[in-house]
Amino acid sequence: MSSSVSATVTHTNGRTEGSIGSQSMSDYRAKARQKRLPPGYSGWLHLMWLFAGCAFVCTLSVLLMHNVHWWELAMLPVFFILANLYEYVVHRYPGHHKWSPPMENFFKSHTGVHHKFFTYNQMFPTNGESDLYFVLFPLSYYSLWLVAVIVPSFTIGRFFLTWNLCLLLTCVGALYLMNYELFHSYSHNALPRVLQRSLDRLPGMAFIRQNHRLHHHPRMMIASNFNITYPIFDWVFGTLVGQVKD
Repeated sequence: MSSSVSATVTHTNGRTEGSIGSQSMSDYRAKARQKRLPPGYSGWLHLMWLFAGCAFVCTLSVLLMHNVHWWELAMLPVFFILANLYEYVVHRYPGHHKWSPPMENFFKSHTGVHHKFFTYNQMFPTNGESDLYFVLFPLSYYSLWLVAVIVPSFTIGRFFLTWNLCLLLTCVGALYLMNYELFHSYSHNALPRVLQRSLDRLPGMAFIRQNHRLHHHPRMMIASNFNITYPIFDWVFGTLVGQVKD
């Protein structure tokens, strides 16, 4: 793409974090790939590691359960709501507001790179599966995310939850992470073609994609549409927006 673009990334105090300005998007993306892409990177392999890792954690959790009661299974919707809240809070605050290390690295990766590589007017990859690097979290972030779920579940949670509930919470966390990256990649049209087209046929997916595209608008990214998956807490906190604000 040879057209010029203008994309500015800011945080709450109004200072500019990064700007593409009049630089063409194709030039910016080329430089970002040259600077950040690891040698031999495979986006499909990245996706496979994610799905395999989450499936393994969930399967192991289920296998370790014993004598599961109906009331324990009845907690699944509660855990889903907690996961949706976790997604919202992490995306809205450390994802779009500069904090002290180590959360500052997450802000730089998400707001400083992802939101500059993918803008409201250029949401899709242009270099094949290697551009998944700028969509998906680094593999190290997945480990931290799972630790953030597993450690509280089996330390603090053990005082309030049964063994089975701790395992169910871990399983829900792993599946939700997989769901998040699946929907996020879909919103950027970055999935393998067969999977992308399969999701296109599901009801509500066009809304999910448009909802995320609006979030990538410079005037909306720090204020609206933080739920990539299901906009439950965007609705609760009044940050669900269906069009670009003037």
